[in-house]
Amino acid sequence: MKFITQYAKYVVYGGIFLLPFIIFIVDASQVFPFITGKNFMFRAVTEFMLGAWIVLMFLDATYRPKKSWIVGAVTLFVGIMLIANLSGMYPYKSIWSNFERMEGWVTLAHLLVYLFVVGTCLNTEKLWMRFWHTMTGASVAMGLFALVQLFRAYGVKTLGWAADQGLMKLLPIINQGGDRVDGTLGNATYLAEFMMFSAFVTMFLYIRNKRANIYMKVFYGVAFFLQVFVLYETATRGAILGFIGGIFLIGILLGLLEKEKGKVRNVATGIVLGVLVFVGLFFSVRNTSFVQHSQTMSRFANISLEDGTTKSRFLLWGVAIEGFKESPVLGYGQENFNYVFNKHYNPKLYAQEQWFDRAHNFVFDWLIAGGVLGLLSYLLILGMAFRAIWKARNFSLHEKVIFTGLLSAYIFQNLFVFDQIVGYLTLFSFLSYLHFSTTDEPLMPKLFDVDEGVRERVVVPIILVLTFVVVYLVNSSGYFQSRTAIKAMQVAPSSTVEELQINLRESRERYNKALAYNSFGTTEIRERLPQMLLQIVSSEQIEDDIKQKFLLLTEQELLAQVDETPLDARYHLILGSFYSSFNSHDQAVIEFEKARELSPLKQSILLSLAQAHLRASNFDKALENAKYAYDLEINNDEAWRVYTLINAFAGKGDEYNALVGAALEAKQYDRVSNMLRMYIQSNPADVQLRINLAAVMLEQGNKVGAIEVINQARKDILEFDEQGAEIVKKIEASGV
Repeated sequence: MKFITQYAKYVVYGGIFLLPFIIFIVDASQVFPFITGKNFMFRAVTEFMLGAWIVLMFLDATYRPKKSWIVGAVTLFVGIMLIANLSGMYPYKSIWSNFERMEGWVTLAHLLVYLFVVGTCLNTEKLWMRFWHTMTGASVAMGLFALVQLFRAYGVKTLGWAADQGLMKLLPIINQGGDRVDGTLGNATYLAEFMMFSAFVTMFLYIRNKRANIYMKVFYGVAFFLQVFVLYETATRGAILGFIGGIFLIGILLGLLEKEKGKVRNVATGIVLGVLVFVGLFFSVRNTSFVQHSQTMSRFANISLEDGTTKSRFLLWGVAIEGFKESPVLGYGQENFNYVFNKHYNPKLYAQEQWFDRAHNFVFDWLIAGGVLGLLSYLLILGMAFRAIWKARNFSLHEKVIFTGLLSAYIFQNLFVFDQIVGYLTLFSFLSYLHFSTTDEPLMPKLFDVDEGVRERVVVPIILVLTFVVVYLVNSSGYFQSRTAIKAMQVAPSSTVEELQINLRESRERYNKALAYNSFGTTEIRERLPQMLLQIVSSEQIEDDIKQKFLLLTEQELLAQVDETPLDARYHLILGSFYSSFNSHDQAVIEFEKARELSPLKQSILLSLAQAHLRASNFDKALENAKYAYDLEINNDEAWRVYTLINAFAGKGDEYNALVGAALEAKQYDRVSNMLRMYIQSNPADVQLRINLAAVMLEQGNKVGAIEVINQARKDILEFDEQGAEIVKKIEASGV
């Protein structure tokens, strides 16, 4: 059995030391390449590790699990979330999540497994030091990658280098655009969290290895500087403030707890004073051009309660509180914040993302996902982590202080963002170390005492088979659905019309194949079908037969989606927009009305409903909904523009409405403008006609022309001067 034990160890330890490098996985063959590849790899590797670990538990008592408050708290949390998910709004999504997030209970279960395996199998300090050095090495490699991203961005933006020529085209871009580096994580916030965590770990390694040679000390110093520099370049305020706060807390604790006066207390005092001086100096120069022209510093200098991001966070949290009141005990299940967001939508969020699926605050996210029980069990994990730091037998005072700063920084930054696989990986690696550092009692001492013959001939073969079965069942359908879907969406380039028809037929077959997997990405595939359909029907080169088949496929899948999630306003809106695009206005109105019932205060739904009524020549209904949308939040430019446009043509007579309505339906704005000019010549004193013309021009994006029309009306019709001046101000302030 020795060779089986050895191979099991290879799998376990190979997986443990491989997982820190999943941060570099970017799988372009997958939907959401920065998310799916990392998560599928984490799940599969963890499952193989689990199988090998179970084998080891039967063969070697050293690898059997042990008790700890950390393990108990995490197990309780995962159990409560399972109950919350099964009793929530949409259990399937709560368990499996989707391609964009790949969280759900499945990820929580894998993290629990990871905690057990890593916390048990890394059973010596020597192994743990190797692991933390591996994690630090991965962060240094990521930091170097981020530096290359910065070099490219700086060269293109500042030095005018051509991004698509010479060496520049080989260098990695910043994936989310702008200058905020994101490495291979696809989001600056995710990279910031990883670098923040890594910087504290590097501090710990430096303290733990005081007697290391000069080369290792230089490595720690370079690594720390690189991690902090990249953290700064992400311009992520929560993570940076969390890091600064964590450092400040380290200084405070060292000053209070260090017994002997000397170098350490002087360093602690220096840290505290340094942070205070830095913060004070920054606020004194925050309005200078130097600060305002720095991307990172300007983001901090302009923090205020009126800042768009800050306001949106408070509004989101208000939405979450309203949802919590309706389901306080177990919440709605994971991945169901969108139901709360739609039902309790605040119209003041009009300028933000219209479909938030997270509250961007771990307290409110877990309140919505798991209610009071879910949040308290999550807080229990954090509480047990702090307890473990200060109870650990193998930490010095300085190490305990550093880990306290780390955990505090992590908690602070998660007050403004939500976690993802890289953040969870770092957190649960840390929890595994705390579990190892505070446990010694066996969890199930007799469970694995099985006769040697039974182990060899029955137990081990069954575990091996079950491991491969689990890996296949958990991952295969989602993985292959994602690969097939991305091929369907990316139609191959065509040199001839005939080749284009062939490629589109292949695309439709791939869509059907992807949907046939019926996995957790089905909803996202359905969402993307209308976008592709509109591109196809707008091309005159594509045969009607292909257009018709794509049309039928899209309608069929959207109908299936609203049947599966009848309480989600988003999919009624998508289906309504589909019908509206193909002139089925009555059906569009039905779907928009359903969406409105589910999200009564969302202006985008009301405006879609108003426009559908307009196209169906229901001018009174169109005006009623447009006015209601505008009255909900008068600062919404889009609501004002649609309301103004519809109001311009309501009540002008059947013939007038029919002519103008048909032209607006076809978006023939020039034709509408010409008709209005003819009406104005016949009725020069009709102010409403002038407003109508300005509204149409504004709809075209011609702000200057709209202002000219109103100003001319002010000259021609003196009593309109004051009202016209107000309209001009509105137009000038609009976002057109």
